[in-house]
Amino acid sequence: MTNHRSNETGDFQRARITHLVDQHGWAHIFTAHEQLAPEGYSYTIGLQRTYGLPDLVTFALPPEVAGGLLRDIVEAATGTHAVLASGHEGGGTAPNFVLAADADFPEGIRAHALAFRAVHPSWTRAGCDLLAQALNFYRRPVPFLQVLWPDPNGRLPADPRCAPEYVRAQPDLSRRHRS
Repeated sequence: MTNHRSNETGDFQRARITHLVDQHGWAHIFTAHEQLAPEGYSYTIGLQRTYGLPDLVTFALPPEVAGGLLRDIVEAATGTHAVLASGHEGGGTAPNFVLAADADFPEGIRAHALAFRAVHPSWTRAGCDLLAQALNFYRRPVPFLQVLWPDPNGRLPADPRCAPEYVRAQPDLSRRHRS
């Protein structure tokens, strides 16, 4: 899967992403958001179209690391079709997804070290530019899961003991976007 950095606009950008999705099944987008994620974030486009799966978004990882992580998740999800199971994290009301215990997950990703949280639909609609290239590609809102990674002690952002810098680096997209 080819990494695509977000610095193009309009129809050319959509055509390039469409080519990547046609060729590989999905595209990896790395970009930054001045207020929410100045250090950058990565997301997929094409998983919904190609596999009927939610697209993925993760924050504050270098593009090469995020791209590898997303690739491994996609390979696991498309190889087993049973990797994601619904659940709840931290007592919240928004559904979350965790790796199924029996998933055949690639070496290098520890299933217990990641969690998936459903992204509120308001983040994928017009007026919110965080996932704008996905909206441009699909021409409609599609489901996304946020990939959450732990602090050095294995604590995820919903854990009150998680290191504060890891919580701040991974904004909570399960809550409604404030327009």
